Formats: sequence, C-alpha cells, structure tokens
Amino acid sequence: TVSSLAVSGIVKVVAGDQITLEAYQTSGGNLNYSTGTDVATTLSISSDAGNQAITAGERISVKASRTTSQSYSSATMTDLIFDSDSSASRFEEDTHGAYNTTTGVFTAPRAGRYLICAAAHFTHNVANTNCQIVVTDSSNNYIALIGYHQQTPTSHTVGGSVSVYLTAGQQIKIRVRDDGASPAIYGDTTQQATYLSIISDGI
Repeated sequence: TVSSLAVSGIVKVVAGDQITLEAYQTSGGNLNYSTGTDVATTLSISSDAGNQAITAGERISVKASRTTSQSYSSATMTDLIFDSDSSASRFEEDTHGAYNTTTGVFTAPRAGRYLICAAAHFTHNVANTNCQIVVTDSSNNYIALIGYHQQTPTSHTVGGSVSVYLTAGQQIKIRVRDDGASPAIYGDTTQQATYLSIISDGI
C-alpha cells in the first residue's frame, strides 16, 4: 500500500538551534520515501521575520538560575549552565528566547550594550583557594571578568556585573574556575544562590 502523509506545525527556535525531521511507522515493513518528482517527498520551512523585529528601545531581558549543584574539575575553566529560565519561576524571564538552558549560550538578538550580572556560589573541600567568574565568547575567548576572589573559604559566593557591547547574533557564555579540591557550583530551587541577569535597553 502506498500513501502520503502531510503534517504541519509551529515551533519556537532561537538563533543557533538545530531541528530534525523524523518519521516512523509501527508496522507494515520498511518505511520508504518516494523520489523522482517535485511533489512526492517535500519539506518547507518558513519564518515570519516580521514578528521578530526588535525596536530600538525594546528591552531584552534574561533572568536565569542554577537549580542543582554543578560539579567540575579543579583549576579548569568550565561553562556554568543556568538550567532554569522563565518557565520555572515568576522571578525569571527570557523575553526573546536568547538564552539556552542546555548549552549555557546567550545569543544577542540585537546589536548594543548589554549589562551582565552573575553570581556563583562556590563550594570545595579546601579553604583559601582562588575562584573566578568570567564572560567568554562561544569559542571560550575571554571577554570580561565578572568576579574574582582570593583565599575563598570552603563555601563562598563570587559575583559582579560588567557592561559589554555585542553584535547581533554574537554568542557568549558564563564560565567559572575554582582552584580548590572537588569544586562545585551550588544551586537550589529558590533561585538565590547562583543566578544570571542580562539586560539591554537598546542604548
């Protein structure tokens, strides 16, 4: 039996997202795709770019946090993933879908100056170690220092803010380093210990 199936749908994606079209059948042998004509097997993807226009004074805002502890290797610069965004709390938001809570990458929706505020609650087994939190691009190239603390006790919050200029589509990450033994970034569901805020008013 030969039959055709047509489907459609609308999904929200942010710059850099990848999508895959998959099909399957539960019975009846192999699933074969017809070729050789313009109408047998086709795919169309379109975007209403008009709805994505960002006005000059429109506020772009990301507020995210770390809800669970994140462990990593000592003395190694590591991506800090803020795994909770606007879907988790009324105190958090992502107005333009610019932050990826899986990869930790922020993609600037518009060229301009962005105020980045971040804090990380460091924990480790040995006191008097150095901790830092920085901004890098997607290739781990250093952009700016957010916070640095020497001789940190076994549990300490390091944070700060920095203003950077980003081009439209430019991607950045928050990274941390802890020279202590068995380091980890503490997270909790109250969104208070480890958090990120990125704001641009189009100035």
